[in-house]
Amino acid sequence: MPYPDPEEQERDGAASRGHANDHARDDLDDTHAAFARIIDGLRADSAEPRIDDDHYDPPEPPPLPVPRPRTVGGVLILALGVLLLFGPNVLNLGERAAMLLGLLALTAGVGWLMIGLRPDPPPDGSDDGAQL
Repeated sequence: MPYPDPEEQERDGAASRGHANDHARDDLDDTHAAFARIIDGLRADSAEPRIDDDHYDPPEPPPLPVPRPRTVGGVLILALGVLLLFGPNVLNLGERAAMLLGLLALTAGVGWLMIGLRPDPPPDGSDDGAQL
């Protein structure tokens, strides 16, 4: 059995590899072209406005309510209580007196605000049921 000539084998192998490389390069070019077509299609779709998109635009929120004088007074009493607890030398009081007055002011402020939370009595004929 004769052995093939190594030079012929090398030339045949290089030729077949070159042919395989050309084929792989063509496949790669085809893949790149297909990918570019897909991307162009997606860009064209996103550039067009969509009329069929139903979305909800919430209404503007109502303005914040103006605080009542009762609420402003309660917050000021709370602030005075905090000031007395953490800065007892503000009114030139002793530490014990400032702590006592601060705790009383905090309690009074919280109580004042809680009393203001009482709901008004329901109007006559109201059943407090669900409203549709």
